[in-house]
Amino acid sequence: MAFGLDFNKPAEKEVPTGIDICIISGERVTEKRYKVKDDAIISSIRNVKNKFGLGTNNRLYVSPENYEAYKKKRSKFEQKVVLLGAFGVIVSLFVIGANLLMRGTFDLVQVLSSIALTVFLVALAFVDYVPAVEDLKGGKAQAGAQTSAEPAPSSAAPAMEAPEKKPAKPARKAAKGKKRKRK
Repeated sequence: MAFGLDFNKPAEKEVPTGIDICIISGERVTEKRYKVKDDAIISSIRNVKNKFGLGTNNRLYVSPENYEAYKKKRSKFEQKVVLLGAFGVIVSLFVIGANLLMRGTFDLVQVLSSIALTVFLVALAFVDYVPAVEDLKGGKAQAGAQTSAEPAPSSAAPAMEAPEKKPAKPARKAAKGKKRKRK
């Protein structure tokens, strides 16, 4: 048993459910809030933490008081991804172009290494990852679309969500006795 982990023990199937947490302040959210989109990055982090038994499975939200700070952080993150991606592409093109001009040959190793550099630079931007919030349709909300502290009821504003209640069981529909004729 290394570092308190027993790899011979089967993983626990039941993962405890967490509490509602604001991703900006880290405090509990009890009133209306903006739901954080559960994307591939959040899911991957949850899976790794659950594999090691460290997962708390908190439900992630942004409180209305912290929404302006969230928008600033999200827009900064998006700018960083674009900037580092563009920088990586420019450096890659420069390396490939310089190789063609100086040597007159096409070197596959330099092309692959410049692509790897670009991927590394974009991955470096994800150190400060800020997830998106869901809008009324369940998609990505615009980070810089709103300037006031009060959420506007437009299609670009993300949906505020009331605290979760237990869902009612759906009623089953009675099966109709009609059968289709096959041709």
